[in-house]
Amino acid sequence: MEVKSLDFGLDFDTVPLGYEFIEKFIIGDTFKLNAKVTPEKADQAIIWSSSDETIATVNQQGEVTTHVDGTAVITATAAGNDEVFEEFEFEVVNQLKLKVILRLQLMLNLLLKQKLMIKLI
Repeated sequence: MEVKSLDFGLDFDTVPLGYEFIEKFIIGDTFKLNAKVTPEKADQAIIWSSSDETIATVNQQGEVTTHVDGTAVITATAAGNDEVFEEFEFEVVNQLKLKVILRLQLMLNLLLKQKLMIKLI
């Protein structure tokens, strides 16, 4: 049976708390990506690859390990049809840089909420 599509996503149970929506990870982090071929009767094999293995590597179970600062793209390709693939792009940063980014996002969110509250009053 011909491969039609690939359901793809981040396994949030493997992502450190607070990282879910920023697509940034710390050097040395590990997380898992999930992929499933549809329809179910098609070849379910997935070929995983990294755009830059010095930044991040991925094994054939979709487990990603980060190594150095930079941007990487992990690609899951359906073995039965190389035109069916999905990509996950993310940035790897050092721990201090990520803390600064998270704090700035928190401050921005607080400022936006304050501005909204002032408009409502």
